[in-house]
Amino acid sequence: MVLCCLFSITQKSYGQLTFESTPITTATVGTSYTYSAFASDGTINVPTITCPTLPTWMSFAADGSTSMVTFGPSILSPGGIAGDSDGNTYVVENQGTNRYIYKIAPDGTANTTWAAVDDGAIFAMNVDAGYLYVSYYNNSVTGGSSIKKISLANPELGQTLVYQHATQGLLSLVFRGGYIYCANWNSSSILKIDPVTQTSVVFVSTTNPFGLGFDDSGLLYIANYSDNTISTFDGTSLKVVLNVSNQPTDVKIDVNGNIYVSFNSSGGIKKYNNTLTTETILVPQGDDNKIWGMNLTPTGSLIFGLNSQNKVARLGTGAVLSGTPALSDIGIHNVTIRATNGAETVDQSFVVTVKGPPTITNFSAANGLVGTDITLTNPTSNSAGVFTYSSSNTAVATVSGNVVTPIADGTTTITATQAASGNYTQGTISAVYTISSCTAPAITTQPIAKTVNYGTDTSFSIAATGTGLSYQWKKNNVNISGAIATTLSLTNVVTADAGSYSCVVTGTCGTVTSSAVDLSVNQIPVTVTAAAKTKVYGTTDPIFNYTVSPSLESGDDFTGVLSRVADEDVATYSITQGTLNAGSKYQITFVGANFSITPKAIKVTAAAKTKVYGETDASLTYSVLPSLESGDDFTGVLSRVAGEDVATYAITQGALSAGSNYQITFVGANFSITKADQAISWSQTVSLGCDSENTVALTATTSSGLPISYTSSNTAVATVSNGILSFNNAGSATITASQAGNVNYNAALVVTNAVVKSQTNLIRKQFDDVIFFDNSSNSFKSYAWYKNGVLVAGQTAQYFKQNGALNGTYYVMATKIDGTVVTTCPLTFSPSIVQEYLNIVPNPVKANDAYQLVTNVDLASMQGARVLVYNILGSLVSDQVVDAQVIELRAPANQGIYIVKMILTNGKLFSKNLLVRN
Repeated sequence: MVLCCLFSITQKSYGQLTFESTPITTATVGTSYTYSAFASDGTINVPTITCPTLPTWMSFAADGSTSMVTFGPSILSPGGIAGDSDGNTYVVENQGTNRYIYKIAPDGTANTTWAAVDDGAIFAMNVDAGYLYVSYYNNSVTGGSSIKKISLANPELGQTLVYQHATQGLLSLVFRGGYIYCANWNSSSILKIDPVTQTSVVFVSTTNPFGLGFDDSGLLYIANYSDNTISTFDGTSLKVVLNVSNQPTDVKIDVNGNIYVSFNSSGGIKKYNNTLTTETILVPQGDDNKIWGMNLTPTGSLIFGLNSQNKVARLGTGAVLSGTPALSDIGIHNVTIRATNGAETVDQSFVVTVKGPPTITNFSAANGLVGTDITLTNPTSNSAGVFTYSSSNTAVATVSGNVVTPIADGTTTITATQAASGNYTQGTISAVYTISSCTAPAITTQPIAKTVNYGTDTSFSIAATGTGLSYQWKKNNVNISGAIATTLSLTNVVTADAGSYSCVVTGTCGTVTSSAVDLSVNQIPVTVTAAAKTKVYGTTDPIFNYTVSPSLESGDDFTGVLSRVADEDVATYSITQGTLNAGSKYQITFVGANFSITPKAIKVTAAAKTKVYGETDASLTYSVLPSLESGDDFTGVLSRVAGEDVATYAITQGALSAGSNYQITFVGANFSITKADQAISWSQTVSLGCDSENTVALTATTSSGLPISYTSSNTAVATVSNGILSFNNAGSATITASQAGNVNYNAALVVTNAVVKSQTNLIRKQFDDVIFFDNSSNSFKSYAWYKNGVLVAGQTAQYFKQNGALNGTYYVMATKIDGTVVTTCPLTFSPSIVQEYLNIVPNPVKANDAYQLVTNVDLASMQGARVLVYNILGSLVSDQVVDAQVIELRAPANQGIYIVKMILTNGKLFSKNLLVRN
């Protein structure tokens, strides 16, 4: 393949820092690309190399190292090891049976069953062209020793034999020029193996070779285990280049010519320069560091197994760009690597041109007849190159341009060759053309239908005549892979083999299809009987077991398990066959059973509660043992025996339910109602006598609504009967309101109210500035005068003398000779203000009798006035509009105390109490 290359180096030079390596600017599809970059600033300092621009198909390893790093999982006695271009490591267990190759990803995660291997020792593996090659020192499957390969992309396809050697002894293997070079311990030779023909020749003889490695020039390095030497072979001359000790097991050479040698006896790895004049210990000697094999990966890592430690380790070999481009990578790729020493930075920018073969398709084998030309259609390709055609057997057919001319019976290979174009190299695609003088095919013996027992062998056969016959057997009209003979043999027949079989016979000049015949396979009948099962709601299902009659044949077993109708609520469900299967060999008759879920027993314990009479019930709470299952909850609430009087009531389950999945045991408790406190409210001010009224309804109330009892401290002045206060004489008294409580209420604290009965006609205006007290009875001995409710100092005479005209409201508290204090009705004087009032006549009044409201409010202000009557509870009894100074109304029908209010349109309010009696 001819490769085209282009590169340029752009340096940001700030001193002596330069790149000393030349970029590799070409790559070929399917071939590993490696470029090791080195830079120097003229000192002993090692510049740091990074790669800011990198194609996706490449990888970059920045630093080599002299200290190994273990990675991945523990692996028993690691043997052969290899790495791919993606950084994955493959390592095999070298002890035990049923072994596997581990695949360890760059992040250290591992697939420990990536690929199974045969029984036998494996000391070496290597990666080439998408395959992992495995060298078996001995192989119990193939016998002798062998090399097998496994697809990196599809390891599940298993191993493919590459080379078989009659005796054991194959060890290290390397690739060069399309050949495999393999160390053969037992024959003391290096084999050159052609993987296409699977044959080998002795490349060179040398004592007990163990490890191999080529340098870039093609010089082969050999680790001689028994001789403790490193030898080289250039194709002509074999010579010892290094004497070592401790049984060398492998030798590898990096792209810079550095040589790495591993050891088994005392372990360790040493690194030599390309002249073998310097030695660096990378892995120290020690029993824990014994190494059977190692490998240099495409990503620049030196990987190896530590046999005694059961570990895998790696070392970096430098700043390495590596990768294997695919067909999709054909084209130009920019790369930039950068070296820096902290003070200077240099970039090396270049392009890598990937070339490869075109993808050519749609060129298939064909049949032709002598005397009939065939015109070729160009195949499909992603290259623009021109196609030319050739015939491998011109005695059978010749080619001119794109026309094939059949000449005689036989086969020839027609090759389409596409010329190189752009980044695509020359490509070819071939197809076999069969040329014949034709006799049409005819079937002489048809296949015969068969009925066989499971596990037996059978076959179908056909006979036909014609030219250039080929055969293709079909099952249910679908081609059977590889069934291209006149006889189709079926071994160890299973149920899946049953169906319709036919054979298509194709000749050079025609096709004929046989009769379709049936293959019937008899299955073995068995009866599976499920066992009934039960569980408590919320618990795990038991294992569903079963009995089988008759038993399966020796070596056979069931797969899968019985199932049941899906649900978790309390009920009975059917047990079904589920996934239980004995394979196609058996016909199962399934006898089901029931699976019962029973309620879960729980205990609900009510919490005792209490409240004060009249309050709202507290929430009824409870505790539950054991808890409900996750996602379940109660509905409804607890209840109690009805009643609101002070007492103890039982708490019951009420409507509380956890659903049909639970069986509740309820433990009740008591709900207690205790007596409530009550309070008396009484804000009434009682002062009578000045408007001819001697009675008043007392308005004390209790918070409980219970009736009030009243007592008077001075019955000579005032008495109380049925809540009506009656004044007997002028004077004052203290009225006490009390409520003794009942079954639901405690007694209330008593409330007192001072009441006053003023005496009329005791004072009068004598002059414009004098008010006179009438003591014509000679009953009074002292006086205390008040103006506008305030005691006037110094005014203690029988008269009140005002400085200036009387102006305000005046009254006197006069003390009798016996000590009784009498308050007079007030007099109001104002030269410009008329005192407005509202009186009720008569008051008290009998039920349903007429009474009058009398007022001195002027008629203009009375327009639109309203009179409202309320009972003692505040409910409106009547509401009417009035416009006169004397209004006649009708008393309510029920005895009691009523409040009469008159409201003027200007908002002024007058209020009087009305006592209605029967």
